[in-house]
Amino acid sequence: MIADSHCTCDGKILRIEVVGLLEADGIIELMVECYGRFDFTHAVWDYRRSSMSWLTVESFDKIAGTGATFAEKRGPGAKTVMLVNTDTDLALVRAYAESVSEISTTIFGAFIDDEEAEAFLRA
Repeated sequence: MIADSHCTCDGKILRIEVVGLLEADGIIELMVECYGRFDFTHAVWDYRRSSMSWLTVESFDKIAGTGATFAEKRGPGAKTVMLVNTDTDLALVRAYAESVSEISTTIFGAFIDDEEAEAFLRA
């Protein structure tokens, strides 16, 4: 798991806080560990205490492929929210969501604002 990163589950919402430098293998390790541990439908990935600057388009496919293996467990209508700090990270995460839409049934949303993220999950 990425150092100091952790996950908790409240009802059907899994919350994952990523701390530190993001690497594809670390994100995948965190995903497998957290997704495998809890029964949930929606996931909130909080990247506000991490850096996304090194992620590449190639890492998108690797991360998305792992996430897609959990689609059936999560069920129909599953949503993933990604919380970030900057407009640059927001653009990167939205590009990720667009690029994986063909291999994932999960509905993705990227936000800076907590209230917008919560509204997205409720919609």
